[in-house]
Amino acid sequence: MKADVELQAHASVTLVSANSGVGPSLSLLNPRPDQKMVEKIVQALNTADDGVLSVYEIKVLFSKLGDIPVEQIPDDHAEVVAFAGLAPDALVSKLCTNVSKVQVESFYQAMFGEAALQIAIADNAQSHCDDEISAADIALRTEAADLAGIDCSKLPPIPLLKSTVKHLHGILASERTGKIQAEDLIRACMIYDDRVPLEGIQDTFAAVEGENGMDEKRFYLWLILMFGDCSEDEFISGTAEFGEAAESAHINHR
Repeated sequence: MKADVELQAHASVTLVSANSGVGPSLSLLNPRPDQKMVEKIVQALNTADDGVLSVYEIKVLFSKLGDIPVEQIPDDHAEVVAFAGLAPDALVSKLCTNVSKVQVESFYQAMFGEAALQIAIADNAQSHCDDEISAADIALRTEAADLAGIDCSKLPPIPLLKSTVKHLHGILASERTGKIQAEDLIRACMIYDDRVPLEGIQDTFAAVEGENGMDEKRFYLWLILMFGDCSEDEFISGTAEFGEAAESAHINHR
């Protein structure tokens, strides 16, 4: 009884009552969360990979969103029952309506890391720009695909490429020159995967003419050379891990 009361107290803040049928009032002060983030969270929580979240998986979700210990959430709590067993699309829609943007981003960061969160936020912001895709963007993507020997149509979407490049370049670039120096990129690469031969990394610099530093365009070409043949999900997770390596390289070099 005590645990249920405590959950109800938390739930009144973090989630609306499952029986009310009314989500939080969306506004500039309480914006709707990014649907792609919610979709990735739901996919990651479905550990049984059976297309629906179990009672326990829903309890883990509520635990993270409301900062409530899992063991204090009853299996028969009204909101647990209402969310458990929903099809993925219905669950995503329900969460987008009932959970705050801040909660989703906090949970996303805990699950996938700060770098992945920043890339997802940048990707979401970029996707809402009216001029998100220009002729120059298409030309650069085509140039990168040709250099890497990859079918351009199989590369990640342009907004995702742009936001990822901007985020990673911002971590690694020198404040003085605005370019990524070879030694800094090598350091990040070795933290990311110390099995990669130094000569191989240096060859990629030469391929994009980045031996004397990489501006965003050169780094864009380099990133496609390294991650362009990945699926979109692999690209997101791989570049997020590389971002964490880049952050570590930057911190250790201070």
